[in-house]
Amino acid sequence: MTTGTIPRTAAVWLRMARHSVRRPAFAYVIPTVFPIGLVVIISQLYQRLADAPEYQGHTLLDWMAPGTVFVAACMGGGFTATILVGDITDGFADRLRLLPISRGEVVAGMLAFEATRQLPIGAVLLGCAAALGMPLPGPAGLVVILALSAVWAAVWNAGFVVAASLTRSPDIALALLPAFLPFLLASSIIVPRALLPDYLDRLAGWNPLEYYVSAVRPLILDGNLAWAELGVATAVSALLLAGGMVAAMTTMRRALSAE
Repeated sequence: MTTGTIPRTAAVWLRMARHSVRRPAFAYVIPTVFPIGLVVIISQLYQRLADAPEYQGHTLLDWMAPGTVFVAACMGGGFTATILVGDITDGFADRLRLLPISRGEVVAGMLAFEATRQLPIGAVLLGCAAALGMPLPGPAGLVVILALSAVWAAVWNAGFVVAASLTRSPDIALALLPAFLPFLLASSIIVPRALLPDYLDRLAGWNPLEYYVSAVRPLILDGNLAWAELGVATAVSALLLAGGMVAAMTTMRRALSAE
């Protein structure tokens, strides 16, 4: 095992990357294909929705595509969590206790890979939306969108790591796949908040996904960065990621102690 926190975290990241090469359908294809279908079907079949003044004259594609990048991170969740379940059941995770690597480094490596895995998925989704007619922001805007979606992927997958440690079920990714639906419905990804029922609008105010979407959508609609929304999204990211890391390390410790 390599020495130093960064090399050990990088070693975990590299191991996850090797797993993704062996299982590209689970790691990359499925998380990309379904969101593309969501964008194509809804934006093309229900374009008349955008005639409502709440869409501010923008097409449905332009309105929903930025948020779909973040939905992709949810729909592809659980890749490293599934690997963790296998590591716990076959004893590999237990053997890690004999090596100079902490649970924090293991979790950091896993979530860093989930963030990295989101980058090509998000790039493909933005490219497909651009091919359908969505205007792309400049390079800096693209970096902001992809970076925030990568952070959201890490936050989302921290929950999968917690669930995997608690249940040790190899089907955890499939079981939690529908978990993204409440986040999607209680947001302005497809429908502006002004058109949502009152209870969904109130939920959207507490929905972390809504903060990300509100931060990046102006980059597509008018080419400007919403600095206030970006600041809120950054603060939310820090809190959720820190909480997710602590929860993942705690549940992983309990899972290994039970072995």
